[in-house]
Amino acid sequence: MDRQRPIRIGMVTMVLGLLIGCGGGPQPDASEDMPDLTPENRKTVRLALIQTLVEKKAYDSAVPLLSRGLEEEPKNAQLYALRAIILRERGRLEEARKEFLTSISLEPRNPFALGGLGVTLNLLGEHAAATPRHEAAVKLAPESPKLLNNCGFSLYLERKYAEAEKRYESAIRSDPRMHIAY
Repeated sequence: MDRQRPIRIGMVTMVLGLLIGCGGGPQPDASEDMPDLTPENRKTVRLALIQTLVEKKAYDSAVPLLSRGLEEEPKNAQLYALRAIILRERGRLEEARKEFLTSISLEPRNPFALGGLGVTLNLLGEHAAATPRHEAAVKLAPESPKLLNNCGFSLYLERKYAEAEKRYESAIRSDPRMHIAY
């Protein structure tokens, strides 16, 4: 139990640091400040930090951590998917597609990467190719309102309105707070 206390304190410190200073340039790898972490736990903390930075759209801070993570873990599908999100958000859609495909090749049953590829393909105007990716993601995570919503939007773009409506309804049933949007 004593070994977990520094980890909890370190996690609290890391989260507070993110909430206070997320937009202020590159963030240090918080896992380096926790010498009691095993290498595997260090990777877990780094992944959580990167995910938080990407969710907060602090891409400049996430990129160095992603690069370091991929140097240490070149077969980590989640890291490729997170990098793809950054590329997509920066308008580099072809590069994002490539990163999502790499992520999927490493972990074919990853709904996060499949759905991300679907969104990217829709942005590229490749709706017929996007919908099967969204459908595959929903099959793997049928209760995810975000995946259901994105699948519905892809079906809508293909003018499959009745099917799109069913996906939207499922998204709202899964999370009544869900706003139907892409």
